[in-house]
Amino acid sequence: MYRKNIYILLLSFIVWHINAFAENNATVKNKTSMFPKATSGYVKYTIAVPQTKNDYDHKVEVIVRQEIMADCNTHQLLAKVEEKDLDGWGYTYLYVKSNPNTSMVNTKRLCTKPKEKKFIQIHNEILLRRYNSRLPIVIYVPKTFTVHYRIWSASEDIQKAIKE
Repeated sequence: MYRKNIYILLLSFIVWHINAFAENNATVKNKTSMFPKATSGYVKYTIAVPQTKNDYDHKVEVIVRQEIMADCNTHQLLAKVEEKDLDGWGYTYLYVKSNPNTSMVNTKRLCTKPKEKKFIQIHNEILLRRYNSRLPIVIYVPKTFTVHYRIWSASEDIQKAIKE
Protein backbone atom coordinates (compact mmCIF):
# COMPACT_ATOMS: atom_id res chain seq x y z
CA MET A 1 0.00 0.00 0.00
CA TYR A 2 2.80 2.41 0.95
CA ARG A 3 4.71 1.63 -2.26
CA LYS A 4 1.54 2.19 -4.34
CA ASN A 5 1.07 5.66 -2.80
CA ILE A 6 4.68 6.57 -3.59
CA TYR A 7 4.20 5.46 -7.22
CA ILE A 8 1.02 7.53 -7.52
CA LEU A 9 2.73 10.56 -6.00
CA LEU A 10 5.75 10.14 -8.26
CA LEU A 11 3.57 9.72 -11.35
CA SER A 12 1.51 12.83 -10.54
CA PHE A 13 4.74 14.81 -10.01
CA ILE A 14 6.08 13.68 -13.41
CA VAL A 15 2.79 14.52 -15.16
CA TRP A 16 2.76 17.97 -13.53
CA HIS A 17 6.33 18.65 -14.78
CA ILE A 18 5.49 17.49 -18.28
CA ASN A 19 2.43 19.76 -18.36
CA ALA A 20 4.44 22.71 -17.00
CA PHE A 21 7.11 22.14 -19.65
CA ALA A 22 4.47 21.91 -22.41
CA GLU A 23 2.79 25.12 -21.21
CA ASN A 24 6.15 26.93 -21.09
CA ASN A 25 7.00 25.63 -24.56
CA ALA A 26 3.63 26.81 -25.92
CA THR A 27 4.09 30.21 -24.26
CA VAL A 28 7.54 30.60 -25.85
CA LYS A 29 6.15 29.65 -29.27
CA ASN A 30 3.34 32.22 -28.87
CA LYS A 31 5.87 34.91 -27.91
CA THR A 32 8.10 34.14 -30.92
CA SER A 33 5.51 33.42 -33.62
CA MET A 34 6.01 36.89 -35.14
CA PHE A 35 9.71 36.18 -35.83
CA PRO A 36 10.63 34.85 -39.28
CA LYS A 37 11.19 31.15 -39.93
CA ALA A 38 14.81 30.03 -40.20
CA THR A 39 16.19 30.17 -43.73
CA SER A 40 17.81 27.23 -45.47
CA GLY A 41 20.96 26.09 -43.65
CA TYR A 42 19.98 27.94 -40.44
CA VAL A 43 18.31 27.02 -37.17
CA LYS A 44 16.17 29.31 -34.99
CA TYR A 45 16.85 29.11 -31.25
CA THR A 46 14.95 30.84 -28.45
CA ILE A 47 16.05 31.54 -24.89
CA ALA A 48 13.26 32.15 -22.38
CA VAL A 49 14.36 33.08 -18.88
CA PRO A 50 12.25 32.94 -15.71
CA GLN A 51 10.84 36.04 -14.07
CA THR A 52 12.90 37.55 -11.24
CA LYS A 53 12.33 40.23 -8.62
CA ASN A 54 14.35 42.64 -10.74
CA ASP A 55 15.32 41.67 -14.29
CA TYR A 56 17.77 44.62 -14.41
CA ASP A 57 20.02 42.80 -11.92
CA HIS A 58 20.78 40.08 -14.50
CA LYS A 59 22.26 39.61 -17.96
CA VAL A 60 22.04 36.67 -20.35
CA GLU A 61 25.23 35.52 -22.05
CA VAL A 62 24.37 33.84 -25.33
CA ILE A 63 26.94 31.17 -26.15
CA VAL A 64 27.15 30.20 -29.82
CA ARG A 65 29.42 27.24 -30.31
CA GLN A 66 30.34 24.33 -32.51
CA GLU A 67 31.73 20.90 -31.68
CA ILE A 68 34.88 20.03 -33.63
CA MET A 69 37.78 17.62 -33.54
CA ALA A 70 40.60 19.83 -32.25
CA ASP A 71 44.21 19.55 -31.21
CA CYS A 72 45.89 21.27 -28.26
CA ASN A 73 45.79 24.72 -29.90
CA THR A 74 43.39 27.44 -28.81
CA HIS A 75 40.50 27.69 -31.28
CA GLN A 76 37.91 30.41 -31.79
CA LEU A 77 34.91 30.66 -34.11
CA LEU A 78 34.83 33.60 -36.47
CA ALA A 79 31.37 34.84 -37.31
CA LYS A 80 29.54 38.08 -37.77
CA VAL A 81 26.74 38.60 -35.24
CA GLU A 82 24.08 41.09 -36.31
CA GLU A 83 21.21 42.51 -34.32
CA LYS A 84 18.23 42.88 -36.64
CA ASP A 85 14.94 44.72 -36.12
CA LEU A 86 11.66 42.86 -36.37
CA ASP A 87 9.76 45.32 -38.54
CA GLY A 88 6.60 46.68 -36.96
CA TRP A 89 7.16 45.10 -33.55
CA GLY A 90 9.97 47.03 -31.89
CA TYR A 91 11.77 43.78 -31.08
CA THR A 92 15.19 42.62 -32.21
CA TYR A 93 16.77 39.25 -32.89
CA LEU A 94 20.30 38.03 -33.48
CA TYR A 95 21.57 36.61 -36.76
CA VAL A 96 24.93 34.84 -36.98
CA LYS A 97 26.71 34.77 -40.36
CA SER A 98 29.63 32.44 -40.87
CA ASN A 99 31.70 31.30 -43.83
CA PRO A 100 32.41 27.56 -43.34
CA ASN A 101 35.77 27.90 -45.11
CA THR A 102 37.07 30.66 -42.82
CA SER A 103 34.98 30.19 -39.69
CA MET A 104 37.80 29.34 -37.30
CA VAL A 105 41.17 30.66 -36.16
CA ASN A 106 43.63 28.92 -33.90
CA THR A 107 47.10 29.16 -32.48
CA LYS A 108 49.87 27.22 -34.25
CA ARG A 109 51.58 25.24 -31.49
CA LEU A 110 53.03 21.82 -32.16
CA CYS A 111 50.68 19.27 -30.62
CA THR A 112 51.71 15.75 -29.74
CA LYS A 113 48.40 14.50 -28.36
CA PRO A 114 45.68 13.25 -30.70
CA LYS A 115 42.70 15.43 -31.60
CA GLU A 116 39.64 15.25 -29.37
CA LYS A 117 36.09 16.61 -29.45
CA LYS A 118 35.93 20.20 -28.18
CA PHE A 119 33.44 23.00 -28.20
CA ILE A 120 34.67 26.27 -29.66
CA GLN A 121 32.62 29.44 -29.44
CA ILE A 122 32.12 32.91 -30.82
CA HIS A 123 33.34 35.78 -28.65
CA ASN A 124 31.32 38.91 -29.34
CA GLU A 125 30.10 41.72 -27.06
CA ILE A 126 26.63 41.71 -28.61
CA LEU A 127 26.08 38.22 -27.18
CA LEU A 128 25.71 39.65 -23.65
CA ARG A 129 22.03 40.54 -23.63
CA ARG A 130 19.62 42.36 -21.34
CA TYR A 131 17.66 39.96 -19.15
CA ASN A 132 13.98 40.14 -20.10
CA SER A 133 11.62 37.57 -18.64
CA ARG A 134 8.73 38.85 -20.76
CA LEU A 135 10.28 38.28 -24.20
CA PRO A 136 12.60 35.45 -25.26
CA ILE A 137 15.90 36.06 -27.03
CA VAL A 138 15.67 34.80 -30.61
CA ILE A 139 18.84 33.87 -32.48
CA TYR A 140 19.44 32.34 -35.90
CA VAL A 141 22.63 30.35 -36.41
CA PRO A 142 24.09 28.08 -39.11
CA LYS A 143 22.85 24.52 -38.60
CA THR A 144 26.32 23.29 -37.54
CA PHE A 145 26.25 25.65 -34.53
CA THR A 146 24.39 25.25 -31.24
CA VAL A 147 23.17 27.91 -28.84
CA HIS A 148 23.50 27.79 -25.06
CA TYR A 149 23.26 30.49 -22.43
CA ARG A 150 24.43 31.51 -19.00
CA ILE A 151 22.74 33.93 -16.60
CA TRP A 152 24.89 36.56 -14.89
CA SER A 153 23.65 38.21 -11.70
CA ALA A 154 24.77 41.47 -10.16
CA SER A 155 26.08 41.59 -6.64
CA GLU A 156 24.00 43.54 -4.15
CA ASP A 157 27.26 45.09 -2.92
CA ILE A 158 27.61 48.45 -4.71
CA GLN A 159 31.02 50.08 -4.59
CA LYS A 160 31.72 53.80 -4.70
CA ALA A 161 34.04 55.10 -7.41
CA ILE A 162 37.01 57.30 -6.54
CA LYS A 163 36.45 60.94 -7.42
CA GLU A 164 39.55 62.61 -8.89
